[in-house]
Amino acid sequence: MKSIYSKILILAFMASSLYSYAWGLTGHRVIAEIAENHLSRKARREIKK
Repeated sequence: MKSIYSKILILAFMASSLYSYAWGLTGHRVIAEIAENHLSRKARREIKK
């Protein structure tokens, strides 16, 4: 079941990445900052590795 969620999540990221180009560099950075603010502590540690 976990792999199904992973695949759906990856597919969603791939589909949404097409829209990020329409927002331009500033819009993309704003969305990235918002997403970063919602990361758990564990996720932050994994990213910094």
